[in-house]
Amino acid sequence: MQKPKKKTKRVVYTTTKNAFLDTIARRRGESLQLGFAARLRLLMREKEITARALGAQIGVSGNSIGAYIKDENPSIPRSAELYKLSKFFGKTMEWMLTGSPPEPPKQKQLSSTSTSKKK
Repeated sequence: MQKPKKKTKRVVYTTTKNAFLDTIARRRGESLQLGFAARLRLLMREKEITARALGAQIGVSGNSIGAYIKDENPSIPRSAELYKLSKFFGKTMEWMLTGSPPEPPKQKQLSSTSTSKKK
């Protein structure tokens, strides 16, 4: 007598690679491995803002924002638009482009001989 075959459910994943990376980054609290488009989508999700509304807030068209966040072949904004985006979200332009925090400024070391007077 043969055993009846088990029916297995086939799971189909429809998420894109960037959406998958977005999810992992949010869970880890990271965003270093994401590209500009994925970082912008993540920020837009956090603020719950649409491309059209974001465009109106910073003075560009919603189509421009859509071009920045699309999965395939996203475009990078010009520096003026990047500046507006970074200010709107409270991030640095460097983080928006690379995902890495800016380098802290180097502090000058004061020599003890230049600040103290000999008597």
